[in-house]
Amino acid sequence: MAKKKMKKLKPRKRQAAPVNLADMEPVAKRGYNKKENVHTSQNALWGDALELWGSGAYAEFYVGGQYNTLSLTAAPQQGFWDEYEYELEIYGDDDSLLDSYLFDYKTSPTDITVDISGQDYIKLYWYSEDEGFLAQQSLYMKNAQVR
Repeated sequence: MAKKKMKKLKPRKRQAAPVNLADMEPVAKRGYNKKENVHTSQNALWGDALELWGSGAYAEFYVGGQYNTLSLTAAPQQGFWDEYEYELEIYGDDDSLLDSYLFDYKTSPTDITVDISGQDYIKLYWYSEDEGFLAQQSLYMKNAQVR
């Protein structure tokens, strides 16, 4: 009886358990805060939230290629000016744009899910082309996690 040759299996990268972004320390940040009891532009009260404040705000996290998905719910702040439009961009390694979302004062809380498979770093970037102090608007995020 001939012996069957066995294939060698490649070791699989072990996927880590889901982690809330609020429990991770950003490797780089600007205008990023943890907040309690915030109101969105649709008057929803969120108990705990992450905030990106002002154009050019960002938070970058090391995820080490261990996660496949970033998920969160995002909404503009209460009192978001009707003259402004902001964009949330989500970047992976080498500043590759993974996804982007547009927000204005009428934007309802938006559920976001982004494929981050194979990424070592992810960056959430909040910006507007509008300038001036009054253009410094906030984005609130809740239930933000990588899994």
